[in-house]
Amino acid sequence: MSSAALHALPELAQRFGVPEAATLRMAQDIEDRTAPAPGSTRRRESVRRLELALFQVKRDTLTDLRDAGRIDDMVLRTVQEVLDVEEVRLGRKANHAAAESSRDDPARS
Repeated sequence: MSSAALHALPELAQRFGVPEAATLRMAQDIEDRTAPAPGSTRRRESVRRLELALFQVKRDTLTDLRDAGRIDDMVLRTVQEVLDVEEVRLGRKANHAAAESSRDDPARS
């Protein structure tokens, strides 16, 4: 599946007007998620935990800004929604990578 996605990526990126740099990042992301490397599952999980911890730092900073009167509740909610979407996307990415890893490694099934 990942090789099919990588094959389709350039044409789809061009169709949707995605800049080359973003397309290259997406290709690298797909390759990173699917490359079987020793310790890659552990490394991915460590990176995921770090990203989740950074979301909490962002949320805490956002609340501090609101409490200090530097932003209002509307801005707080708007940015929280963006963080929620990013966090869900991160979770989906992690779940997808774990599922692909299980399929690629019969010993893990």
